[in-house]
Amino acid sequence: MLIPPPYTSMPALHPDTFAIPCLNWTTAPVHLELDDLGSFRGMFTNLQRRGFVDICEHYLPNAKTAGMLYSADINDLELQLLSEINSTTALWNTKNQIPTDEDLVRIAVGIQLWGGTTGRYPFIREGGFSYNFSVESYRTILHHLRTSPPLIGELPNANLEQAKALWCGDTFKYFGVSFATKHFSFWSRAKGMPTALPIYDNIIAKMVTGRDKADWRHYWPYVNGMHTAVAQINRENPHLGGAYSVTQLERQLFVWAGSSESTAWRREVA
Repeated sequence: MLIPPPYTSMPALHPDTFAIPCLNWTTAPVHLELDDLGSFRGMFTNLQRRGFVDICEHYLPNAKTAGMLYSADINDLELQLLSEINSTTALWNTKNQIPTDEDLVRIAVGIQLWGGTTGRYPFIREGGFSYNFSVESYRTILHHLRTSPPLIGELPNANLEQAKALWCGDTFKYFGVSFATKHFSFWSRAKGMPTALPIYDNIIAKMVTGRDKADWRHYWPYVNGMHTAVAQINRENPHLGGAYSVTQLERQLFVWAGSSESTAWRREVA
């Protein structure tokens, strides 16, 4: 359901009803607009202290100290992650060159870094990242994502269910649906990947699905709602040339959620 302003129908929405605001849909790149970088600086410091200096400086070469992080650095980090994911996936798909442990750990840590300080728990709990992150299971999850049949009807399919089941198992402690779906989202954006998978965190859960917290039980209905909304947006806006995507909608929603306009979006949550 796409709702135009002034959003007067919001209080009547039942929890689990997929609803998003009508925005100025665009296929132009939309970058994160970051006013407070404390979360990213905190994560940068956490990772440096836990032996990931090389990865931090690989992705943020201009940020030798946490105080030197800038908004552009985080957007550059995203672009570099996507470039490496594209290269890795292309070699895997065309030459069956299986990604190395080193490559996968670097990219996975980079995604956590991009997500900010709430992604620190796998690094600081129990035995640390090497204990809470299974690179072999991560590789298997990516295999399920890249071999998932293209979207026909509604998700999930067997491949995606197996990918989710691995994330929910014992080999990925302290990630949760919010950060697990950040990895889903990044890897599903690679060229040739069959199905776009958006991030699902607490901000989106409250705004889009009327749920107080993100939960795996509501992830696939959310994904299906995003794909349905994108199809409607493309259908009703021929000037977009059918090029509007789930990734673009995800980004526009996140940016809008951090804007003053979003204060008018009030719905009951369960």
